[in-house]
Amino acid sequence: TLSVSRGVTVLALLVLGFSAGWLVRPRAEQFSSGRTTQPAVSPFVGADLSGVRISGISQVVTDPETGVVRLTVDAERRLALEGTVDDPNIQHLLVSVVKSYENAGIRRESLEALMVRPQNPEIRAALIHALLRDQNLGVRLEALEALRGLGWDAVTRQVFVQVLERDINPGIRVAAINVLAEHADAELLPVLRELARKDRNAYVRWKCASALRGVE
Repeated sequence: TLSVSRGVTVLALLVLGFSAGWLVRPRAEQFSSGRTTQPAVSPFVGADLSGVRISGISQVVTDPETGVVRLTVDAERRLALEGTVDDPNIQHLLVSVVKSYENAGIRRESLEALMVRPQNPEIRAALIHALLRDQNLGVRLEALEALRGLGWDAVTRQVFVQVLERDINPGIRVAAINVLAEHADAELLPVLRELARKDRNAYVRWKCASALRGVE
């Protein structure tokens, strides 16, 4: 099952030393917590953001019950932006953060906010971007877990092959193998054969050989 597979993946990541940068900053308190002092902010809900020059983002919090996202941003003044990812302004801002914001903790929080609509083409593209390009291991794993739950197609398959072939972290590569093994076919055989011989990590080589036996 997915939960068992995820558990195996997390265990493999721990065994392989998956540690650097998992959490760059503490996870933001949920809306209902009440244990932290909310910043003094000016409301800016549902407005056009095209004329706003945002200089920084200090918090992204998603209410898991309503799906409402609250972003605390620094512009000409501090603003509180609230809305769901169905709001084009909120969605565009979150996608931009995932792709280019320098703080990995904020990128991860933004990614979590977007994952309520993973089938949205723009959001799916942001997940793929994070998985293939983000420098933070935790962000990449979040993106991987989100993408593995989507429908399988040629694009998704190629993304996971790229992760298996190129990601510098062996734990991420093992996670990619686990996903690919669930959808293994004859087209995957050359990749598995090559990496079973040449991957620089012994455990990854073993996982590829094991997946290869399941296909041949």
